[in-house]
Amino acid sequence: MNPLVRKTASVRGVVWSAWYLDDGNILAPIGVIKEILTLLESERPSLGLFLNRSKCTLSGALLTPDILRHHDLQDLKLNNYGNCPATVLLGSHLGPTDFICNHLMSTSYRLSTYVAKLEQLHDPQVSLYLLRHILGTSRIMHLLRTLDPSEIKHEMEVFDASHLEGLSNISGCSISREAWVQAVLPTRHGGLEVTHCVSVARPPFSHHILLS
Repeated sequence: MNPLVRKTASVRGVVWSAWYLDDGNILAPIGVIKEILTLLESERPSLGLFLNRSKCTLSGALLTPDILRHHDLQDLKLNNYGNCPATVLLGSHLGPTDFICNHLMSTSYRLSTYVAKLEQLHDPQVSLYLLRHILGTSRIMHLLRTLDPSEIKHEMEVFDASHLEGLSNISGCSISREAWVQAVLPTRHGGLEVTHCVSVARPPFSHHILLS
């Protein structure tokens, strides 16, 4: 796989190329993208890999369906948000703030459906573990790194509210605001180690800004 990755990166006109296993992300003019797709489709079968065009997406400020048809790429999904480029890079949504906020809200809603079912488990300890480590803030940490917390305050509050409701259902009683604040503490300090999205959003974003 590595020789093919290096070959695509060396194609004239490629501005940037990054791969994780067999998932590739390439920044280049649309004509170069078509050339790379042809290269991948011709050489990948020898490696036992096949290009799934239904999962290939394109994004660009000047891209339109007519341009895709002109380059015979109309079968690929155009992933713009309005007139702005928007895409998903290694699981992280990149684009206008509204595009990422919408994804954050849809993720919160999807997770809330699972959180609501935790009370159906027979063991509350298992439910609490899943709430803390599987369905908690760690599931959206990659989004928090690239979003200014001041711009997604409402979305974070919605996320935390669903977890507060889930914790109330698991415990079988209403959780007061004071108890919810205390829940972030370690168990040895009287807490439940439940992370609040609103409380932890600033450090990863600040770290990302310092590195960029």
